[in-house]
Amino acid sequence: MVCNNEMLGYLRACSKWCKFLAIIAFIGTGLILLIGLILLAAGPLLSALTKTGFPFWLLGFVYIAIGVVNFFPAYYMYRFAVLTGESIPARDEPALTEGIGYMKKLYKFNGILTIILLSIYLMACVIVIPVMLALR
Repeated sequence: MVCNNEMLGYLRACSKWCKFLAIIAFIGTGLILLIGLILLAAGPLLSALTKTGFPFWLLGFVYIAIGVVNFFPAYYMYRFAVLTGESIPARDEPALTEGIGYMKKLYKFNGILTIILLSIYLMACVIVIPVMLALR
């Protein structure tokens, strides 16, 4: 298969948008991690101030876990964007192949994460619905 100029133009445009979205994702990931660290550090104080006894430090770990999970799709998207964007003007086929490989990793990661989340939602429904019916 040979990429024509129209296909390369689409890939170039896609790489620019992916780079923008990846930078936004990195910023969001950084903010999530920062919130997680703040909750870890200030968790006992927040629990005392609210007088609820809620373990805010535990919520900090949840935020940090979400931030770590969010890092990988952002990284894959960024690597795709950079490698693809640089390979098109240079007509560097190995770099374009590596960039497309990162796009594959991005979609694979998102697919696996979707399966995991749907499984969690299904298990929650299987547990919550009978409990709610029993409490009626």
